[in-house]
Amino acid sequence: MNRMKFSTEQKSVRVGRIGYINVAPIYYGLEQTETPSHIKLISEPPAVLNRMMEQEMIDISPVSSAAFARNHKDWSLLPDLSISAFGKVMSVILASNYPLEELSNRKILLSDESASAADMLKLLLSWKQIHPRFETGTINPDLYSTYENHDGVLVIGNCALTGGWDQRFPYVFDLGELWKQATGLPFVFAVWAVRKAFAQRHPKLVMDIARRFERSKQLGKMNMDEIQSASSSLLELNPEDCKNYFNQLNYGLGHLELQGLKTFYQGLFEEKIVPDLPKLSFIPTLIEGKKSKDEPESLSDPVQSGEMQFIHKQKQALLNLGSRHIPLPLKKVFPQLLHLLRQGRL
Repeated sequence: MNRMKFSTEQKSVRVGRIGYINVAPIYYGLEQTETPSHIKLISEPPAVLNRMMEQEMIDISPVSSAAFARNHKDWSLLPDLSISAFGKVMSVILASNYPLEELSNRKILLSDESASAADMLKLLLSWKQIHPRFETGTINPDLYSTYENHDGVLVIGNCALTGGWDQRFPYVFDLGELWKQATGLPFVFAVWAVRKAFAQRHPKLVMDIARRFERSKQLGKMNMDEIQSASSSLLELNPEDCKNYFNQLNYGLGHLELQGLKTFYQGLFEEKIVPDLPKLSFIPTLIEGKKSKDEPESLSDPVQSGEMQFIHKQKQALLNLGSRHIPLPLKKVFPQLLHLLRQGRL
């Protein structure tokens, strides 16, 4: 096999990594084998990665689905990668002193580490005609002063898993469960995005990274026992709880996940949380077959037909979804969705 050679213009690819255990299966192959020298992994909380993508400090990264909504004109998706859940997710929770129905005009502190969870909570409460007062800040379970003046806190990631929030607040709501109750769909918390300008300059390099992610994810699936054991030790989590947590998560981006994502975006737009209706695109320079003269010659050209077929399949799934108007909340039309599922049209 020929060694990959890169132009002097692009010596490395800056690739983001969420600094939580939830992405361990996707990065398992990249981290357990020798990471190629041209890939620079940058580990940060989701909100930091969002800002780094916006400021062109990284090239490819997992980003909050809400951040993608605000940057859809500048970013494209890598195929079949997400962090999503169909129901309970355990790591995105609202801990509250009151039931949901009593939270209007109450003060809720939103974690500053996530955009998707904050927008998701705002949308879910808006659908229920519940309108709290939101503030954003740092949440530390060891410092009561960070939330003592609030009636509820939105907590995500490792902190949600280890903070013992059910012992601190009388009510704890799992946002994944709330979303499923409202829509009957999975919720996509994060997607993997590439800056369109970068993809246009280096299309085959982007495809190489996409292939590496797919192989890394497959290796992760084959080694879940090891991942769960390491994560349990790292966070001092009960091994059974850690296993249950990973079992709740999905890392693909199929028909139902895309429908959940589009439902989220439609809701954000209709509730005026985002200024325009986001459009999804998958590494368009590759789908359109464009080439870059700056790419290394050792990469296969044309792109492998099987991979192109997969990307075209996902693009077609997206086009099919785009032809359906689904009112919100989706719970009102769930029988229609069930009918489509039984027909194999979703």
